[in-house]
Amino acid sequence: MTSCIVEKFKFYTHLSKDEENLLKKLEDKKIEYKQGERIRAKGDGFEDIYIMHSGWAYVSSKLDRGIRSIFDIRMEGDFVGIAELSFDRRLYDFYALEDTVVCPFPKKYLDDVLRKSDNLRDTFFTMLSREQAIAYERMISLGRRTATEKIAHFICELSLRIGMKGMKANKEFLFPMRQEHIADILGMTSVHVSRTMKMLKNNNYIDYDRTSMRIVDPDKLMGLAQFTPEFLLSPKIMDYGDQGNPRD
Repeated sequence: MTSCIVEKFKFYTHLSKDEENLLKKLEDKKIEYKQGERIRAKGDGFEDIYIMHSGWAYVSSKLDRGIRSIFDIRMEGDFVGIAELSFDRRLYDFYALEDTVVCPFPKKYLDDVLRKSDNLRDTFFTMLSREQAIAYERMISLGRRTATEKIAHFICELSLRIGMKGMKANKEFLFPMRQEHIADILGMTSVHVSRTMKMLKNNNYIDYDRTSMRIVDPDKLMGLAQFTPEFLLSPKIMDYGDQGNPRD
């Protein structure tokens, strides 16, 4: 079976067989969670880091008055818990967005892997820098982009992140997110999300149903979002093939 974490690292660098085997050891243990199930709770003791093996999940927190904020969507090959490495307890909740399989491993295992390979260590920090760039772009959306630009930019981001696993950015992909999830990650109301998504659909930017998303014209959607993919695509540039052309 293909290793999600190996495929993600391969987007950034060439891996030797020994390096592939080091990464695969992080996926030895697999645990299944059902849609909507809480995988770990804020305040839990911090013992394990997770790798997403399959499915989508999200990292979130709630204010005292019950308002939820979602910080990010986690997909196959993504680490979960890196932002909490220096803490003894979880800072955020972690939920399965759909039926999900995660691979937990002790924090010390990651240290062992990175000590054994300079290439894996350097690539790991490159991946973290990309995630920091994604966070900055999300902050721009929260503070400065219009509702239409926010959603268009987010869909472009997800499309390219999905493509990074297989070196191909698809304009059609599974999309298990509901309007309330999009609202909580972009600082909008569900009603505003619904209205904006319908506008994008009616104007042939996207097409979607309860389980899938299709970008009708990637270039057109990127233009609407003022989306420049450099923060995701370096050091390798993915190719849409006959499905559109991301800007270099």
